[in-house]
Amino acid sequence: MLPKIERILYCTDMSKNSEYACQYAFLLARETGADIYVLYVAEKPSADAMVTLETYIKDFDGHENFLNDRLAQTKQRLTERMHAYLDSLPEEEKMGAKHVKSINVCESHPVDEILEQSKKLDVDLIVMGTHRQSVAYTFLGSVSKRVISNSRIPVLVVPIAQHSKRHRPPDLSRRRSGGHLTPGNKVSFF
Repeated sequence: MLPKIERILYCTDMSKNSEYACQYAFLLARETGADIYVLYVAEKPSADAMVTLETYIKDFDGHENFLNDRLAQTKQRLTERMHAYLDSLPEEEKMGAKHVKSINVCESHPVDEILEQSKKLDVDLIVMGTHRQSVAYTFLGSVSKRVISNSRIPVLVVPIAQHSKRHRPPDLSRRRSGGHLTPGNKVSFF
């Protein structure tokens, strides 16, 4: 028997494909009753970016305020996108909003932060998108590859969406089995 999915960590880079991965996270949450924890990790500014920042903002407090504002604005944009996505759902699917338990935006190294949050939140599944149109390992994004290599829990990497009915997230409503997917109810995500 497969483990029950109770907590999902949905990792986003706010790209178009991460929206498609979001659909899978919500679908799985709706069908299993799992909670969703949304995570966006901003890369720390490079040394060159910090030099540029110091050139234009002379005082240290200004640097800190700029970096903090950057994260706050990103969280605001991500929250707005999540609300827009939820508003676009059919009425019967809007209850998916109750599954979102937190939206976390932080500045760190993405792989390290994703793995740390997955442990901290004790999630059962990590859902993330990839940037390339292939399921071959060599074409996965570097973050996806490293998360897969270092995670001790399942990782669902959603490839770039195709514009056909065949590539929409599957309808699991007829396959529900008490909050978890069983071997008899296999779902192909690729």
